[in-house]
Amino acid sequence: MILLAHYERVTAFFEALDRHSINHYLLTTMNNYQLLALTSATIAGTLLNATSAHALSISLNNSSSGSGIFSYDITINAGESLAAGDDYIYLKNLAGVTGTNAQSPYATDGSDSTSADFLVSTTIPSDTSPQTFLNAITIISNNPTGNITFEGTTDANSSEFLNNNIEGPVATNAVPFDFSPSLGILTIIGFVGLNFYRQRIKSIF
Repeated sequence: MILLAHYERVTAFFEALDRHSINHYLLTTMNNYQLLALTSATIAGTLLNATSAHALSISLNNSSSGSGIFSYDITINAGESLAAGDDYIYLKNLAGVTGTNAQSPYATDGSDSTSADFLVSTTIPSDTSPQTFLNAITIISNNPTGNITFEGTTDANSSEFLNNNIEGPVATNAVPFDFSPSLGILTIIGFVGLNFYRQRIKSIF
């Protein structure tokens, strides 16, 4: 009788131990799968963002303060394409814009003194290598260069890509006496002389 009771206690102990081991195994396995799924999603999101963030880029090819021409090269990454009538480039925070020009695959799509629109007019299929279109868009302005902002899209990534580090015509602060430098200098000398004689008069009286 005593042996039977001892046997039952031992059996119950190992059954509980087995249940605990099984539960621990299942919980550990589920946690590992959850961690793997989370890691995979994070990696996929990182790769997606890294790809789309640099799908399109713009660089200033040529600028001339004399003629006021600012020409830009457009580069799309490998695997990217351009859809006619859908994809575009929008330059903003400009100054003194008097006109725009474009060549394939882009066309002008309106402008004012502070912004310029360009729309893709020729569909460009994707390629295994990056594609660069030299002097694709041009702005005409006699203002000096400075940092401007652009928005652009590609067919594979329809979301906008922003970049604040390209050069373009921007407004500058007005220079004092810009209309007549000599008059400005004479005015300053006059103030200095007037102040000198005022101090001399005070010392005499």
